[in-house]
Amino acid sequence: MGASTFISAGGAALRPIAGRSLIHIRPQLRATPAAAAASRSTTLATTPLYPTQYPSRHSSAWTIRRMTPTSPSALSSSTTTRYHRLKSTTPSATAPQPYRPSKRRARTFISPRYLPVLLLLAVGGIAWDAQWLFPSTPQSNDPAEQTALGPARKFIPFDVVAREQVSPTSFILTLKAPPSSHSSNVPSISSLWDIFDLWCVEVKQPQIQVAREYTPLPPVPGSSYDEDTLRLYVRAVRGGEVSTYLSRLAPPSSPSDGPATKGDKVELRGPHGEFDLRSRLGKRGDRVVFLAGGTGIASALQAAHAVLPLADGPSMTIFWAVRSRDEIREQLVGGHTVPPQVKPSSSSPSGSWWNPFSSSSTNTPGSQAEALLSADTLAAPSPISRDLLALKVKYGDKLDVRVVVDQEGTAVREADLSAALTLQSSPTTSAGTTPTHAVEGCKFHSQTAHVGMVDGAPNAGKRSLFKQDDCACSADDAAPRGKNVFVVSGPEGFVQAYAGAKLWRDGGQLQGPVGGKLGAMQRRNPDILKDWIVLKL
Repeated sequence: MGASTFISAGGAALRPIAGRSLIHIRPQLRATPAAAAASRSTTLATTPLYPTQYPSRHSSAWTIRRMTPTSPSALSSSTTTRYHRLKSTTPSATAPQPYRPSKRRARTFISPRYLPVLLLLAVGGIAWDAQWLFPSTPQSNDPAEQTALGPARKFIPFDVVAREQVSPTSFILTLKAPPSSHSSNVPSISSLWDIFDLWCVEVKQPQIQVAREYTPLPPVPGSSYDEDTLRLYVRAVRGGEVSTYLSRLAPPSSPSDGPATKGDKVELRGPHGEFDLRSRLGKRGDRVVFLAGGTGIASALQAAHAVLPLADGPSMTIFWAVRSRDEIREQLVGGHTVPPQVKPSSSSPSGSWWNPFSSSSTNTPGSQAEALLSADTLAAPSPISRDLLALKVKYGDKLDVRVVVDQEGTAVREADLSAALTLQSSPTTSAGTTPTHAVEGCKFHSQTAHVGMVDGAPNAGKRSLFKQDDCACSADDAAPRGKNVFVVSGPEGFVQAYAGAKLWRDGGQLQGPVGGKLGAMQRRNPDILKDWIVLKL
């Protein structure tokens, strides 16, 4: 066989294999036939004749291949193997690929073009909320909102500067406004006494974030006092969160008592006006009767401070119901205990002092209330008794103060109430000579209109907000408008027993109809309260 025959036979054998292999070669190798031919010749010339090992990759195409070209068929096999190696170096679409992290651009939640608008809205929202969360100095023209207490929207810290014990369970805290309010531009706390007849403040318990209203004591007549201080009469009640918290507060200690310590602080909010007494008295009202239970005497002192200084003002009777005689006289005088002068009486169950219908107060007819100006009280008056005695000294017969003691079995009886209701300041103002002139729907002088009224209505307790439209009575001087005022203040059970329960409606507390002992007296004698407005605190 000649050389040409051998070459022709080899070419014929290689032709179909090369055709199939060239399909998988890179495009640049298939672009020129000359390049493809050169590649084939180079491959045939450089293919090793000994076993060759390639490292395994991710595909089965990278395997150990052994070639021993001893014949044309072996040569063809070697060439095919080379072409398959070239095929493997170019990963196909179906071959597994190594992991490459995604290089896509991270998408933002908010487009940058909206950032200026969002920033503007955020600043505006913060500015809007700041006026409520951090109110600035009040800009209102209302004098009640310009003191250190402000417009009653936030709590203000006051310093505890004094504490005075009244009884084993009650005491008086003296609080001073913060130093920032001591300027000529801020009205003093004492200016509130010229705005309200009856008012209160809220005291916050910071640990549990609850608040309770307390009635400040008015200044003592004839005594010097700091115009930026408040005095609160507090009774520590078992289970009372706020009163228990206040009982732990102390004023600053002096070096003589040991290491000097700073006084505690208490947060107040207010003021909150209660009822406007002077607008209800008008020109005709000449009597005020105040029935106070326990610390409710603070409201009675406020009422006396408001109405007794008036020229041709009304006379006033105060009934004060206390649990023990310790409330009206001091326990110690000169370091020695003052023995109480206890009247013999049947023992009364604890807590019966707010119930005038208890057995201990119904066995004896007639009046049981004693005058405050007794020898026992004058010997060592308590701090509250001193305030009452100072008023008595200043206003004389215009003020009558009577006391009943629960532990001694006494209570305010119907005879006491009847005598106070029928007492007249002067003959010219009796009900027989000057008839009551009040329209049934008048918000100041109609008892029916008071049934659905909240505390302080209709003028938030401020005399400056009195409107003629709220008083439907005639302004004729021949029939002056006004009525006498009967106020009951104290624990809920005490108020309910004497004047009937207050009503809860729409989340608020309303006055409700007259009930209790006064209601029973009115049913027997419909005219006994004809000239009176009954208020419940």
